[in-house]
Amino acid sequence: VWERGVGETLSCASGAVSSFALLYSKGLVNRSCMFMARGGHLTLQILSNTIWVKGVPTLISERHFIRGGIYQTTVEDGGEVHR
Repeated sequence: VWERGVGETLSCASGAVSSFALLYSKGLVNRSCMFMARGGHLTLQILSNTIWVKGVPTLISERHFIRGGIYQTTVEDGGEVHR
């Protein structure tokens, strides 16, 4: 998924939901479909005018901010310290 100002992200639930809503409103998909992204798959379904999203959450990054603009990542890039 490509997000303006960010670049590629592994997935985007809000993008999946809005795309599904548009495609459903145009009659291009049924009441249920699967959104496949590099970060995993989401199942989207319309029930009683509500879009339900089902998928497996995955932690891809965790950041700890410290005074002075220094932060440390603990998952995505192996725990490096950034300034």
